[in-house]
Order: sequence, then structure tokens, then C-alpha cells
Amino acid sequence: MGYLRASPNHPNLYVIGDAGATGGAMTIVGISRQCPWFVKHLKARTKDQNNLGEAYKPWSLAPILLPLGP
Repeated sequence: MGYLRASPNHPNLYVIGDAGATGGAMTIVGISRQCPWFVKHLKARTKDQNNLGEAYKPWSLAPILLPLGP
């Protein structure tokens, strides 16, 4: 799952957010980290179809968001 791919059988299908199951923080916190990585990864793949680029790594210690107010 280091490249957020849904399955080796579908190399052009990626998943992000809760579906990514990376072991890191999920929902909006995870997406805020995964999306910039995903854009960088797609640019590298566009230049060279065989280039997997850098694997996605979740935070070692994820931040926690606490909504405050009504």
C-alpha cells in the first residue's frame, strides 16, 4: 500500500483518505498529507511510466484535530 494503489491487478487505480488504509491518520488529516504526495507521484509517473517515485509514508505521530465550539 506504499503507493496507495488499490490492487496490483489495477496499477492505475489509487485510493486516498480512509480507503488508503496506510496505518496513519485518516479523514481530512490523512488526506491533507496524501494529496500532495499523490500529485508528486502522478507527475513522476507521467514523465516515466516505470518510475514509481517515492513511496507514501504516514506520520509516525499523527496530529489530532479537536473541533471547538457549537
